[in-house]
Amino acid sequence: MHNVRPVEELKEIFAEARAGAHRRNSDWLRRRLISWFDAQRRLCASLAQKAEAFGDLGAVCRLFLEHRSSTTWRVRVFERPGGPLLNEFCCGNLIPTQGADWIANLFTPGAPTAQLYIGLLGPQQTAPGGSIASGSNNLTFSAAPSPALAVGQAVSVPGAGAGGANLLAFVGTVVSSTSYDLVTTLGGSTAAAAGAGVSGVSVTCGPAFAITDTLATRGGYFTGFSNSALPAWTPGVASGANPVSRAGVAQTFNITAGSGMICGGTLQDQSAVAASYSSGNLIGEVEFTNSAGAPIFQPIATGNAISVTVTLNTSAG
Repeated sequence: MHNVRPVEELKEIFAEARAGAHRRNSDWLRRRLISWFDAQRRLCASLAQKAEAFGDLGAVCRLFLEHRSSTTWRVRVFERPGGPLLNEFCCGNLIPTQGADWIANLFTPGAPTAQLYIGLLGPQQTAPGGSIASGSNNLTFSAAPSPALAVGQAVSVPGAGAGGANLLAFVGTVVSSTSYDLVTTLGGSTAAAAGAGVSGVSVTCGPAFAITDTLATRGGYFTGFSNSALPAWTPGVASGANPVSRAGVAQTFNITAGSGMICGGTLQDQSAVAASYSSGNLIGEVEFTNSAGAPIFQPIATGNAISVTVTLNTSAG
């Protein structure tokens, strides 16, 4: 099998297992998988680190789960509890490194897991002095924003969208400390061209996300609701074959902030309502987006009710 590409080789291993090759030796699949990983030098360090804690086969399974896990958020915004629906959207989120092991535990029989809680995120900052020319996707600032904007961060540029609406886009490229090229979708390459030119405006910036985020480094926590603690995420039983899913119960935030906006959310193991955290684990974080993949800066006001349902999924590919 030396001339077979690594992915095809792995498929052959599992095909042989399904055909009953493992019945000849109960250790057959474990040894074949370990041999395959050993041949893929780029994964050896990660595998060795996890094997120390979980055993060889456990390490393989956990790597598999960590790289194929995701969450789906369903957010419904009501004028008041039980009142008219103002907006509804579904979006997927980032699983930071800190949350990967927790998700692997969730789908590993008998593994302990901590209670998780759902949080909301507001804008990270408002950056003054923003300018963009009509038909251009290059957003510039008269002075470098602090903190600097990051690739994948959502922005709302007042008056620069079609018909004088806000231009909603993501940072696609950091050109310099004062210059950023915008794209229409998270991780996409289509330029988000301004429908109208604006100069010297204050740009609202959503949360910045990174795979290295932790609960302590994450910023922009939204606390303008009456809930005394963050709603608990209570998953149902695992369902489906590929992907395997565990859907949580819908939870509600009762808004008391007067006015403002929410841009995203968190899945975390701390229940306290706080503007920042010094410890704890960030399992997942989400940038709210619409069906076209554009960012959502959802206006909220006192009396609104935000219903959130989070589903965890893991897929075989």
